[in-house]
Amino acid sequence: MRRLGDASGSAPITEGDRVVVVEDVAIKGGFNANGRTGTVTDAWVICETDPACCCAELTTVPLT
Repeated sequence: MRRLGDASGSAPITEGDRVVVVEDVAIKGGFNANGRTGTVTDAWVICETDPACCCAELTTVPLT
């Protein structure tokens, strides 16, 4: 993902940002999301509330 209008891509993506998918990603129905745009409705940051957490790799997708 890359924020629309942000060539550097250095700032984290947050809720409400307009984004574009910049790599191949399979989505429902066997389609490729590369090039699609949208608005972030939920963004999860790994271990945001518990820096000692060890199970972040077991969670669901970090961005919707």
